[in-house]
Amino acid sequence: MSNLYLSTNFGPFDLFETRYPPNYAIPTHEDGAFRVSILLSGELRENYRKAEAFASSTSVVVKPGDVRHANLFGPQGAKILSIAIHDKTTLAQYRFNECTWYHGGQISLEAIQLIHAYKFESAHTSIIEEYTYALLARLSEGRTRVFSSPPQWLHQVRERLHDEISERYSVNDLASTAGVHPVYLTRLFHRYFGNSVTRYIQQLRAHKAANLLASSDTPLAQIALEAGFTDQSHLNRTLKNQLGFTPGLFRSLMQSF
Repeated sequence: MSNLYLSTNFGPFDLFETRYPPNYAIPTHEDGAFRVSILLSGELRENYRKAEAFASSTSVVVKPGDVRHANLFGPQGAKILSIAIHDKTTLAQYRFNECTWYHGGQISLEAIQLIHAYKFESAHTSIIEEYTYALLARLSEGRTRVFSSPPQWLHQVRERLHDEISERYSVNDLASTAGVHPVYLTRLFHRYFGNSVTRYIQQLRAHKAANLLASSDTPLAQIALEAGFTDQSHLNRTLKNQLGFTPGLFRSLMQSF
């Protein structure tokens, strides 16, 4: 059973931590209230509206209260920080009407800044509110036009990047394997996935490293190798740029919950 660990009110927002045991499954349900949830540590699989998402540390989801979904948590369980918004006036400013997952990038950076403020500035309500509004604004800006499913060859390119995260691929390599021109690959990749190939790979590796840091005591040098970085220094630079924290500070923050 899930364990509601702590709940605090900050203005129009209710922030609460929830912990889930290993391999815990929640059948199809609705939350009943609009939520933005940040996965602090662990992993989960969520099924919703004929879609499926796999999430790990720093993944963020926007979820209206009427979205029916089911969850399965990973072998380490999970810790989640959620923001519930009941005030209709506040919600009307953003017009969120779809369930959307985000993994890495600027949205995760905004989420981490909120997590840090929530952990260390909880006595200052205005600071928590400021960072919460900043995250909501970023999520609102992050909504992009919804296209039909990407062509199969492009889906296979992305799957290859996920499956072989430590490999070094150029756009030319990927385009050659897919049988398309590099310019065409670049244009469609950005159209469907919202980033250049290079930037997508950087965020993918940072997200992988973030999950290992939040959920384990694996040495930094090994994390760098598993996440596809050239060495620990490369890991340090990238996480500082992508997440705003060095690996050591990020691990301390996420494991403090």
